[in-house]
Amino acid sequence: MLVEAAAPRLEFRRLGDFRILRRLGEGGMGAVYLGFHEEQARHVAIKVLPDHLARNPSYIERFFREAKSVAVLDHPNIVQGIAVGQDQASEKYFMVLEYVDGTSADELLERFGRLAIADAVHITLAMARALEHAHARRIIHRDIKPDNILVTKAGIAKLADLGLAKRTGEVSQLTRKRQCFGTPDYMPY
Repeated sequence: MLVEAAAPRLEFRRLGDFRILRRLGEGGMGAVYLGFHEEQARHVAIKVLPDHLARNPSYIERFFREAKSVAVLDHPNIVQGIAVGQDQASEKYFMVLEYVDGTSADELLERFGRLAIADAVHITLAMARALEHAHARRIIHRDIKPDNILVTKAGIAKLADLGLAKRTGEVSQLTRKRQCFGTPDYMPY
């Protein structure tokens, strides 16, 4: 008889107007949950700043800076921002994003080893359009990698995770001289 491991119990069931359904994943700046907005009857992705980072004002600032960058970018190849805030009941900081019903390019590469040329070109062109849109609005992503490219079930590639993004001309405490952030395998030399 197989016994399934119990899923980790959620410590909260709602954030603002959004019902939490299940955990989708976790990154450096927090967990991402599948949520549901009952009034609009749609699924959303909800990124939650973990408690240990929420105690640090610089991480809260960085979280809201990411939300501001996402809000400026309205493009079909970029995951759309919907809302950002702090839940009054749980005091958790959260960002609501478009839910992408698909997989990451990283997962596609894991599954297939390599993509067909036509698929690779399709994704590359979509990311080029997304980055062109972001750069025209003075936003540099700074963490382009297959895990930050989501592909919908319909085949639309979308750029995700602006956690390391920077607005040109903005003074950032995130990176200083001789200091870098990102994913080493995908960073320029």
